[in-house]
Amino acid sequence: MSKTIIISENNQSVMTFEEVYYSFQGLLKNKAYKWSKTYDYDEMFQVASIALWKAYEKYDSSVYSIPFMIVAAKFINYALLGYHAKHKPRFNRKTSKIKSMVSINDIVFDSKGEGVERQELIGEDETFTQEIINQMVLDKIFRKFSKYQLQQIQDVVNGYKLTEIAEEGNLSKSTIWSNMRGAFAKFRGLYVKEMAI
Repeated sequence: MSKTIIISENNQSVMTFEEVYYSFQGLLKNKAYKWSKTYDYDEMFQVASIALWKAYEKYDSSVYSIPFMIVAAKFINYALLGYHAKHKPRFNRKTSKIKSMVSINDIVFDSKGEGVERQELIGEDETFTQEIINQMVLDKIFRKFSKYQLQQIQDVVNGYKLTEIAEEGNLSKSTIWSNMRGAFAKFRGLYVKEMAI
């Protein structure tokens, strides 16, 4: 089976799928390589090749006067994204690849919302009594957060991405981002208030 393939604006050729397949090896390799850091290169090349076949089947130069390369690239991109959506690794608290976990009690947040270890914030020269007082202040502040808020803060502190937290809680990334901003602002306000007393 052969089809007329538009290669460029003024260049058409009648080609079988085998000819198309060999002509588009560069595109297939390029698309597969882009995903090879996440998935096996050969698997991605196979997915891209199948998508190329589907693009060839659907392509009709008499209906659409666009180059086949554009159609093929779209089919391949959608196929690879579909594969990713189906096979992407899912992390939860038990399967995370994060090596070092930090306790929420060992960390606070600076004015930019970035994590700072409590010892760095309080200072190394503090006396034992001052450290106990600071721990009591932090404990008092953390009791004002719900378990849900504490869990989300703990997840962020331990390195989970917002998208992972959102997927696990069936929420949008923007909802998690908004929750984090609110929680960090609440923490800063309570910390300043407690330290002023």
